[in-house]
Amino acid sequence: MSYLERGTLIGIRAAAIACCLSFVAAAQAATSPNKPAPVAAAKPDAMVASMPDKTKDDPVKVAAARAFILAFHPLLAPAAVAAKLDQVMPGMIAREKDDNPKLDVKKFERDTRKKITAKQAGLLEMQSHIASRHFTLQELKDLQAFFTGPLGKKLVVETPLITREMIQQQRMFLPANSSGMNFVPVKTK
Repeated sequence: MSYLERGTLIGIRAAAIACCLSFVAAAQAATSPNKPAPVAAAKPDAMVASMPDKTKDDPVKVAAARAFILAFHPLLAPAAVAAKLDQVMPGMIAREKDDNPKLDVKKFERDTRKKITAKQAGLLEMQSHIASRHFTLQELKDLQAFFTGPLGKKLVVETPLITREMIQQQRMFLPANSSGMNFVPVKTK
């Protein structure tokens, strides 16, 4: 492996580790008892006005970003979403039937599947456009190659386990009434 390839691999690993740590920080912030007040949601018109114009995105980069995202998050793939829907649909139908005994089950299932798959496809499209703006085409190809390789696949599998273990360790380490933000060493005499 050349020096440049090793450097690229180290950079990808560092980015993956930073991503893992950001997940941990987000999880810690979400479980912190001293959460900041929620930010008011922007009005939909203001959100649409502030979004970048997707038509200016390079379609080749968007496709490469989609390939990277699907390699990094394989559960976002349409087939995986459909398989997950197959698992949860009976429970959704049962809950809906409890509320509405005259439910047209076939129509409910068809409409629910259509709505959820369309929403997931829209989210994947949005994420692909966003990621395409932050990486070069070559970087997107390198990321996809990494996450489809053995180490990248292992990282995808191990990241949630590492995150869960880190959160458990943090909970044991920090006092129950601590937000974790006031961890300052105190000098003793």
